[in-house]
Amino acid sequence: MFRFSKKKLIKIDPNWEEIFTSFGDGLVILDRERRLIGINPAAEQLMGYSAESSLGYTLEEAFPENKTVLETLQPSFEPGWAGVTTLRQMPWKSRYREPATVDLSLTPTLNEEGVLTGWLLVFRDVTPLQKLEEEVRKSDRLAMMGTLAAGLAHEIKNPLGGIRGAAQLLLREKKEPSSKECLNIIVKEVDRVDRLVEELLSFSRPRSRSLAPVNLNKLLDSLLMIQSETLQQKNIRLVCEFDPSLPLVLGDAEQLLQVFLNVFKNAIEAIPEAGGEIRIKSRIMTNYKIKEAGEKASRMVMAEIQDSGMGIAPDVLKNIFTPFFTTKEKGHGLGLAISQRVIHEHGGVMHIESKKGKGTVLQVLLRSVS
Repeated sequence: MFRFSKKKLIKIDPNWEEIFTSFGDGLVILDRERRLIGINPAAEQLMGYSAESSLGYTLEEAFPENKTVLETLQPSFEPGWAGVTTLRQMPWKSRYREPATVDLSLTPTLNEEGVLTGWLLVFRDVTPLQKLEEEVRKSDRLAMMGTLAAGLAHEIKNPLGGIRGAAQLLLREKKEPSSKECLNIIVKEVDRVDRLVEELLSFSRPRSRSLAPVNLNKLLDSLLMIQSETLQQKNIRLVCEFDPSLPLVLGDAEQLLQVFLNVFKNAIEAIPEAGGEIRIKSRIMTNYKIKEAGEKASRMVMAEIQDSGMGIAPDVLKNIFTPFFTTKEKGHGLGLAISQRVIHEHGGVMHIESKKGKGTVLQVLLRSVS
């Protein structure tokens, strides 16, 4: 319910109280001394403060961590100011929640005689919108980079073929071991660059997909068979938790297998030489659905791979899906970028969480057939 200060009696229509309580934005009522005399549940949740700990206090006393924001509002409380003040995308710190970005609106309240009685402060959390806008910007950058990569790849492949052919011709003529060794290095390095160019093309061009119902549990079993010897060699304990009632997903089995192979290899590489543990799970996400235009909401199936490695630092984690970003000595930073693109093309989501020293959890969510 909408909470009001016991220190000040407020008469309010019950219908209005119900509206305030159910309102999605945070609402705070201030009296003429700028003391909090009313707060709705959305404001409590957004600001990270309970009504009991806030009512009766001034804004500055109730929210000491947000001094800068409140100072920006200060001119709106000056005598003679009668307009509505709106602040966009302001950083908001709370006592128990993660920092958020909010839009604020401050409106003076008047009685029937037109005398100022206080203010109504409205909070709107725009953090999810900011994240969505960043994803859109990231998609635009990836699309631009894909176009650039395709053009560069085609320009590079032709001279590479010429270099490789010339080196092979010289190999037939040269008898000296030192010359042959140098030419073999040239061929080997050309092949390595050619593989990188192929991956660039793979990243940049839309993939043709052969969609069919896929049993995700069987696909993960195939993955484990492929990697079983590596797990034994590295002394890695494997824990599997597969949901036997898992519905089928609609996808390209070959592409999905490549995605999970890439993710699983990363998990193996994260385990220290002394060994460790990898957990692989599958389950139905009962509280998570995706709805596309013209289609009904689809249940999501999740595959999760968790390792007991050293984890990923925050500055690395935020760039983990960025093309060409890598911390590996011989890596080129396209594996996870391509994997994420494949999952997005399947209408799914790829999500990663990691803490330094605590390991990494990577989740892949795919739409179920039923």
